[in-house]
Amino acid sequence: NCRRGRRPGLLGDMRDIVSTFRKMSTEADQAHSQAAASTVTIDTSASWTDLWNYQWDGSGQSLTVPTVENILQDIGFYFHEDSQGETFTLYVSDAMNDGETLFTTPFTVTTGLNVITTNLVLAPGSLAFALIDYNGFSEHTAAYIEFAGYDGGQSVFKAEGSFTADFESYDHRFIANFTDSLGGPVETLDVPNQVPVPEPGTLVLLGTGAAALAARRRKQHS
Repeated sequence: NCRRGRRPGLLGDMRDIVSTFRKMSTEADQAHSQAAASTVTIDTSASWTDLWNYQWDGSGQSLTVPTVENILQDIGFYFHEDSQGETFTLYVSDAMNDGETLFTTPFTVTTGLNVITTNLVLAPGSLAFALIDYNGFSEHTAAYIEFAGYDGGQSVFKAEGSFTADFESYDHRFIANFTDSLGGPVETLDVPNQVPVPEPGTLVLLGTGAAALAARRRKQHS
C-alpha cells in the first residue's frame, strides 16, 4: 500500500521533481531581488532657466564619481532645436584636456534630452569628464544652467583639447545615472546541482509516456 497523500509511480516522482524546480526558481528570483542594483542619479533639469550654448565648438560636464555606484550607466544632455539632425561626438575622459579617452561615440542629435548609454566602470571618487565635440557646428547647442548647485562638477566650454574651467558656477542641463557593480540584469544564477526545468510541451510528453508505461505494467500484472 502507498502512504496516503503520496503519488505512486513515475508520474508522482516527476511531479515531485517539478515541485522542486519551482521551489528552486522561487529561490533564484529571491536571490536576484536581493542583488538589486544600487543607483545614484544626478539630475539638474529642474534648475534650468532657458539658457543655451551658442557659438561654442564644444562643451561638457565634469562629474564626481560616487564611491560605491561607480559605473556610469548613461548620461543625457538637452539640445536646442537648431542642433536637430547634427552629428556630435561624446567623449568620457579622465581629464579636461589631453586625458585618456575612456569612452567615445558619435550620436545624431534630436531636440530635447539625448541619452547615451555608456556602462563605463570609473574609479570611485574620481573626477570624470563628459565632453562633447560639436564637430564644427557653432549655433545653439546644449542647455546649461547658472548656479545650478551640483557641487560634484561644473560645465566646461571651448573646443576639444582646449576646454576651460572658467565656469565654476555653471552646469549643463543633464541627467547621469550611476550604478554599483551589481548593476544590470543577472543572466545566470548558479544553483548547486541544477537540472534544466522541462518546458510545458516536454512535461506533456513525459506525462503521456509515464501514463502509457503505467498502463503497460497493469496489463502485464493482470
